[in-house]
Amino acid sequence: MHIEGVSIHTVEDAWGSPKLRIIDFFLDNPLFDFTKKEVIEALGMSKQTFCKYFPELEEYKIVVVSRKIGGAKLYKINLKHPLVNMLRECETKVLLQIAEQEAEKMKKVPAIEGLLRSVRMGESVKKATTWIYIKLDWENV
Repeated sequence: MHIEGVSIHTVEDAWGSPKLRIIDFFLDNPLFDFTKKEVIEALGMSKQTFCKYFPELEEYKIVVVSRKIGGAKLYKINLKHPLVNMLRECETKVLLQIAEQEAEKMKKVPAIEGLLRSVRMGESVKKATTWIYIKLDWENV
């Protein structure tokens, strides 16, 4: 795949880094907060590796404490952080580009074009995806 100005090998190498794996976990779950233990278990990362990289994410306020329960701190992604916004935008652009490439392959399925149009118009991917399932079901009736 080619994305203007981005080497896919560089992205793959960087995404394998522990810091970005941690950030990616929080990006995938932006509405939820987690203890350090929950993140470690979800990622299958060693505690030593996690403890080596997580403090820097806290220091730069990429991940912030959302609340405390007893002695445990719960963390969530800081959606106001410029780096987090940049990563979310990049992810959206990549996913849209992949969807457009797949739509070209599936020109015979009109619902795909409707999905892309909905996402471009600002509709959430989840809402647009729900729409495509409904449309495809209706076409099969």
